Amino acid sequence: MTIGLRYAQFGDFPRIGNFLDQYWQKDYVYVRHPDLFDWTFSRDLWDQEGYSFALMEDKDDIVGILGAIPFVFNRLGESFRAVWFVNYMIRPDYRRGPLAMRLLGAFHRPPYSLEVAFGLNPRVAPIYQRLGWRLLKPIHRHFAVLPDTTERLKELVR
Repeated sequence: MTIGLRYAQFGDFPRIGNFLDQYWQKDYVYVRHPDLFDWTFSRDLWDQEGYSFALMEDKDDIVGILGAIPFVFNRLGESFRAVWFVNYMIRPDYRRGPLAMRLLGAFHRPPYSLEVAFGLNPRVAPIYQRLGWRLLKPIHRHFAVLPDTTERLKELVR
């Protein structure tokens, strides 16, 4: 069995959507709103053609996915390019062996100096620990809705 690793191209979304619907979560937001998937994974800071979304494939079947949102990380005034991992999944029948590690390695390269994963599932935390990542205690997340601030929020997100 030869399993390939590559970055998703723009025409791959229907297959990615099927994988997300079947293995990630039924009727997931990206499946309902492909434009949100496009917005999330086709950013200016991505250095390849297509999506910042890695696929592991066995022939024509997707067996693993990992999305990475590129951003500029600022640490005490020093800025560098980084990626934030989202949607990390290996199909259950492929979870033995090194596939998870290979998938994580897809973004461990220049120009990205840091990989960040937030809100880890406790079942995958040992994978990150084996890679030598520093795991932090859970961070509280807060969300606020402020009336009449749509334009300011758009600018902030931009």
